[in-house]
This record gives sequence, C-alpha cells and structure tokens, in this order.
Amino acid sequence: WVDRAVVPLVAVLAGPTLLWFGDHPWAVLGKDAPRYLFAASELVSGGGLDSLAGAANYNGGHGPVFPALIGSLMLLLGRDTEALIWAMRLTALLNPLLAYFLAKRLSGPPAGLLAAALLTLFGFNVRSTFVLNIDVLLLTFTLLALLALLSALERGGALRALASGLLLGACVLTK
Repeated sequence: WVDRAVVPLVAVLAGPTLLWFGDHPWAVLGKDAPRYLFAASELVSGGGLDSLAGAANYNGGHGPVFPALIGSLMLLLGRDTEALIWAMRLTALLNPLLAYFLAKRLSGPPAGLLAAALLTLFGFNVRSTFVLNIDVLLLTFTLLALLALLSALERGGALRALASGLLLGACVLTK
C-alpha cells in the first residue's frame, strides 16, 4: 500500500508550491536559462549538432544533456516557453518518487515516504524562481544511477551495472 501512497503524497505536498509558482511572476532571466533554451533550440533545428563542443559553447560550457532534454520537450510541446517551463517543473516531481524507491530499498517504506516528503517540501525548485534548473536533472540522473547500481549489487548482472554507468555518464554530461 505504501507504493501506492507515495504518488498522492508527493502530489498533495507539491500542490501549494506549484500553485505558488503558477501565481508568481517568473521570467527567463540570468545567464543560464536563456543559454539552455538557445542550446536546445539549436539542437532541435540542427545548428548545434556539428559537434559537442559547439553545443557546449551555446550552453555556457555545460554538458549537452539538459539542452537535449529541453529540445526533446520542444519537439513534443513546441517552442512555447511557458509549456516548456511547466514540463520541466513537473519533471522535477520525479525526484521525490525516485528518492522514495531508493530510501525504501535501503531502509524500508517509512524511510522512503520520509525521503519523498522531505524532497518534495525542501527540494531545489520548491520556492525557486529559477525556471530552468540544471540541478534538478542532475539529481534525477544521480538517483537513477544509484537505483541501477543498487539493483546490480542486489541481483547481479552486467547489464544493470552498465545501465548504472551510463546513467552516471549522463549525470556528468548534464552539468
């Protein structure tokens, strides 16, 4: 029953912050967010595909994974910035769920629920006006890599270990 309770828990706890964000005037400001959008636009239109170095130049020296994710969302949702921002904001809600599964496997269901609740209430994007946060995706890949590594250690198998390594590589290429 606990596995079924974590999704409503995260939804209820995230509700007020999502409402706050929806009511808060936000803008794509700063150095990084416009670069991520520009790099994603270049990747989608083919301009950034000549080399990874070219993509990194558009992206302020960061890896290509975050712009690639935003570019994938552009292909699905179009280039509407508000839709992209909300998609990234909702994607961040995967982190409490991943933290739940990791903590549950390490310490049991109550620890998993506590981890999910704490990350939902105090995570990167709770009261942040940063509309595109690379650290959220970095945490997602880190948690996925840890879950794959734990699975490889518990059940064995080179494929699980390889998946963990690939996810860790994606983590490094995100930042």
